[in-house]
Amino acid sequence: MPDPKDKKGKELNNFNEVHTEKKGGRIDIFRGSGGTDPSDSNDLKAHSHTVIIGKEVVYDRDENGTVFTDKK
Repeated sequence: MPDPKDKKGKELNNFNEVHTEKKGGRIDIFRGSGGTDPSDSNDLKAHSHTVIIGKEVVYDRDENGTVFTDKK
């Protein structure tokens, strides 16, 4: 099992928690429960995820896993 210290994301513990990460011109917005580590399986990602690069939404997924936009 991977060492928890090696996780790249944050653990979201309730549905109403919002977490943002900014890296250069990219902004990731997470809302919900579950982990935000990209290597987690989809069944662990019970949260919405939106990625904005510049002024454009390039990825948008709801907490049920439905992807609305994927330009990544």
